[in-house]
Amino acid sequence: MMTDEKSKKFQEEIRHYRQQLAANPENAEIYVNIGNIYANQQDWRKAIFHYRKAIKLNPQFAGAYRNLARVLQLSGKPKHAVQKWYIAMNLEPNWFKPEELYTLGQKLQKYGKLEQACQCYRQAIQLKPDFVKVYEELTTIFIQQKNQNLVIQTYQEAIQNNFHHLAIYLKLGKAFIIQENWQQAKLTYQQAIEKHPDSVTAHVELAFSLINLQQWQDAINCYHKVIELQPQNWKAYYQIGQIWQNQEQWNEAIIAYEQSLKLNPNPAFIYFNLGFIYFNMGDYEKAIAQYRLGFQFTTYQSQISLDVLNLYNQALNKIPSQDADEYYKLARAFRSQSEFQSAINCYQQAIKIDSDFQLAYIDLQYIPFTAEQLDLMITFYQNILQYHPHLALAWGNLGDLLTQRGKLDAAIQCYQTSSYEKAIQTNLSLAALDWKQKKEIGPDFIIIGAAKCGTTSLYEYLSQHPQVILPHKKELNFFSVHYQQGIEWYLSHFPTLADNADFITGEATPAYFDYPNVPERIYNLFPHVKLIVLLRNPVERAISWHYHKVNTGYEKRSLEEVIKVEFKKLQKIKSLTNIDYQTKRSSFFIGSLYIYYIKQWLKIFPKEQLLILPSEDLYNQPQKILSQTLNFLEISNHSYSSYIIHNQGSYPPIKEELKQFLNNFFKPYQEDLENCLNLKFSW
Repeated sequence: MMTDEKSKKFQEEIRHYRQQLAANPENAEIYVNIGNIYANQQDWRKAIFHYRKAIKLNPQFAGAYRNLARVLQLSGKPKHAVQKWYIAMNLEPNWFKPEELYTLGQKLQKYGKLEQACQCYRQAIQLKPDFVKVYEELTTIFIQQKNQNLVIQTYQEAIQNNFHHLAIYLKLGKAFIIQENWQQAKLTYQQAIEKHPDSVTAHVELAFSLINLQQWQDAINCYHKVIELQPQNWKAYYQIGQIWQNQEQWNEAIIAYEQSLKLNPNPAFIYFNLGFIYFNMGDYEKAIAQYRLGFQFTTYQSQISLDVLNLYNQALNKIPSQDADEYYKLARAFRSQSEFQSAINCYQQAIKIDSDFQLAYIDLQYIPFTAEQLDLMITFYQNILQYHPHLALAWGNLGDLLTQRGKLDAAIQCYQTSSYEKAIQTNLSLAALDWKQKKEIGPDFIIIGAAKCGTTSLYEYLSQHPQVILPHKKELNFFSVHYQQGIEWYLSHFPTLADNADFITGEATPAYFDYPNVPERIYNLFPHVKLIVLLRNPVERAISWHYHKVNTGYEKRSLEEVIKVEFKKLQKIKSLTNIDYQTKRSSFFIGSLYIYYIKQWLKIFPKEQLLILPSEDLYNQPQKILSQTLNFLEISNHSYSSYIIHNQGSYPPIKEELKQFLNNFFKPYQEDLENCLNLKFSW
């Protein structure tokens, strides 16, 4: 509050100006003075009123706009304040300092007033031609407007104003590169080097421009200058190698690539380039050696180009390998490129070398076959089994193919043989027991999902228990896609010995979790079966599912693109109950909306018949989760010396803002799930 003395002075000042107004009612300056008095008392409303009155009387009164802008800012109206500052700047541009114009331009830019912001920046340049930040902000606007010509003009203006900062030359050169104006880019980088002869970046960009002008030797000389300035620059040697390679100067390219690898032995693409060179030189042995190294240094096989894979495969056709794992890795890389025929050929090669190569058999279970490929694969398995009749996986895979051909009786025999062979190979003493001819009792448990939540790991841990004997493969898909094959077909997958009370059996098909009608189908046939569900952090599961599809050749889009497209699709879906399974399966989001599927299962099965397990607990405390599972299955506790995480995928780091978006999306569904199950997840 004002003291009596200050209040008296305030009243006197107001009275004084009121008297002046009575004599000069059209005097805008008097209104400004009154506004200033109210502003000093922080009476923003009255101050604003008087400033606006002054502006109405004199629209050219720059000082009134400035004072009004200050008060609007102080009263919490920054957007309105910025507009008043802009008007004041137009009326008296020289009143502002360059730094103030820069700040005003930034604020206008923030509120989307790009043309007005440009005007402020240009005025700042007039006052201070070497104001580097202003040039950067101007070009940011022009880039946003996709006006590359104005970007170039701005940088050229900076140089004409004798502003020779390296960043200006580099950005001007980059602008010419975007336009593919290689000659101007070359001249710009040459100017940059004249002013900044020790700039590695300027030399690198000049070399790039020279390459596009096909001035090969000049580009090589430029990269040698880079090496002189920065001896550890492996990329310069690599670029020299590429130039020589493109000119088919193989020996020179090899020397350059090898120098690059001495400095950095990790880039897989250099090994692949060397493989290409040696292949073209007819030295297939060295080509294969380079391709092997390239694979060794490749983190994500889906990133290997098809050209590399084809040439590697051709080299192996010239000099076949005796390493089954080599063909297996090549097969998986082909599969990630959706080159399924080439993948099949490589899987077959792996099996020919090592008939018991289990990973190849497992991958082949998920490969789509044409009708012609189907018959060829049936013959392939029959030939393998003729010489190796105890291969459980081969019998099972043959049964799957015969099923596709509609030969169910033959398929059932294959499954029965497969389950028997697998059981006795796991525990030879089981061969001495009495095996029934046909399985009559259904499975004791089914792991119903969810996909990419650790179902393979739990299934494998259970398989090691002496009381658990399992089918030849984890995923039977009976209640989803093979229901029409009948109960006899389904039961033939399980060891008949499991009808003995001393043993239990089961399967793990993650597709059951969200497949329509599966809960009803299972209940109708096996109402007392125990169901196990693994649920993972929905964000991690969704990302893992995306990269699983990439690695198996069913997805080519980037993660960002998939999220953007699938989110738009999801917003158009009114109810998940009315969409088909393929839409659900292909969706990035829907498979992680666990609450919808859990509710469907709980409508059919009592809660105590379902064991819900957090995947993170399985990974971090496997013994605890295994014990909980064995207790649920009512068999003896069991422990292992180690717990391997099976079928573990890998993928590039995810941007934090993308993760946050996904976390925010899934959060309400997670809360509903926790309330439904009366469980707390660590997500």
